[in-house]
Amino acid sequence: MYLNESVTVRGVPANRYRASSALLDQTAENQAMGAGVPYAGVQNLAYILGAPTYVSRPLFMFGDPALLTQSSNADKFMVAPRAAGFEGGIKLYSAYDYKMPHELLDTPRLIDPDFLDENIDYYDTFLDIEPASGKTISAHKRLMASPSVWSCDPARQSSCGLFPAYPIVADKSGDCYTAYTASSGQKPYPCSAANILTPRVMADKAIPAFWMDQTATLTQDQADKVATLGQVNQAAGVFVVVVPILVVLSAGFWWKMRTKFGCCK
Repeated sequence: MYLNESVTVRGVPANRYRASSALLDQTAENQAMGAGVPYAGVQNLAYILGAPTYVSRPLFMFGDPALLTQSSNADKFMVAPRAAGFEGGIKLYSAYDYKMPHELLDTPRLIDPDFLDENIDYYDTFLDIEPASGKTISAHKRLMASPSVWSCDPARQSSCGLFPAYPIVADKSGDCYTAYTASSGQKPYPCSAANILTPRVMADKAIPAFWMDQTATLTQDQADKVATLGQVNQAAGVFVVVVPILVVLSAGFWWKMRTKFGCCK
């Protein structure tokens, strides 16, 4: 955590601390723990859960911008190579104006790095700490979970034999990722581990499922008490500084009078 800025929470001055934006970067140390794999900005939980699941900041904030599209990520997830020319991706949209809570937008806005920069306080994790007491008076801890589906092509991987190339697969050779051409009518249906019940689910994409915000903020009554306590502390601080000065001045005056007039023996 690092000190980011000074804020006011219900009238109480506080220091805002944020987690580093480089927390899930692709460093050697991070990758050894599954962070920044396969993209900067995600924590890979497949090592723990045995299933392709990723945790990140909401909407991949501070992650690799490619996470917002994943339009060509064969080098990131693929077990077997795709057919040449195939590209499929994701797009994320926001339906709300976060500066006007609960107001639906007439047209959902595409989420891109500019959108995340504009709305950082609605997605980032931070603590607001009252400096005099060291107490946290407001906080948001936000995380997003994104599952993925393994690619699984029976024509190339014998382990996928339980998932035969049903008619949904346009290319009868078993290549589910054949590029679409209008003349052939072929469609790039994905071969995935979910291709029996959900044949059109795109494999090899980290698809945002949900994000959570664990938050707490002091009430107005508590804020009034903290503000009063802060005033008392400030007054006490002045007292602690002023009184010793007065004592020293008084002692000096007394000593001067004693030496000058020979009094107070």
